[in-house]
Amino acid sequence: MLKKIISGGQTGVDRAALDVAIKLAIPHGGWIAKGRKTEDGVLHEKYKLQEMATASSDKRTEENVIESDGTLIISHGELTGGSALTQNFAEKHEKPLLHIDLNSVAPFKAANEINSWLLSHDIKVVNVAGPRASKDPDIYMLASDILEAVLYLNIMGTGMPDSTRSPNMPGDKTGSNELPKTVEKAVDIIISELSLKDKSTLANMRTENLSDLQISLGEFIRNHFGLWGENAELLESCRIASGGKNIDAERASLVIIKEIWEKLQKTHKLRVVK
Repeated sequence: MLKKIISGGQTGVDRAALDVAIKLAIPHGGWIAKGRKTEDGVLHEKYKLQEMATASSDKRTEENVIESDGTLIISHGELTGGSALTQNFAEKHEKPLLHIDLNSVAPFKAANEINSWLLSHDIKVVNVAGPRASKDPDIYMLASDILEAVLYLNIMGTGMPDSTRSPNMPGDKTGSNELPKTVEKAVDIIISELSLKDKSTLANMRTENLSDLQISLGEFIRNHFGLWGENAELLESCRIASGGKNIDAERASLVIIKEIWEKLQKTHKLRVVK
């Protein structure tokens, strides 16, 4: 499971990674060139980066690659400048590297790819890099949204049951008569499977961030509770709970997630997860 996020502190992708880490109370750090200068001024002291003895940004870039378990680069298109240099250093030091080109992969798929990469390489400290805001004005918000989704996916996904079978949850071989027919039953099943830490993480999320769980917990609910069509009773229960006239699988899974969140708010809201 991911334990720390580091970057060079520059605007754009670097800063997005640090801001998301701070927002979700995940340890962050990294190396920054002497003087802590970035293209928008001196880096704020809230960012806990270590200042190097040299003003060379190349040295800072290499050091962050060395001190991480793997490097993630997010960009639009081919890598240039500092991003390309980061790639070269990762290859030089034989460190795991993942480049997400947002020109060829959708944010939803990107989040899944990143999480799978983190898990497959057992990356606990990830170095995040990419273009500056001046080179790509949209990259900060896109990287922020993707990384936040990845972190929720990483936190919740590591605690979910095996996607192919579970002792307490219906799966592909169980038959539709064993699927939960109501939102309440689905909520109880999911909560019984979540670890204490995941319950606390979910309970302390903001309501506007619950949709980020659609690519982890939501996918699990849709696939295992028959929300793609075979479980008409649960779909109807979700429709009633939502107060809407029509509902599809994704909206139904979000209804269940929100109900889980509301229930956990009463029991796990005050627990602090670090």
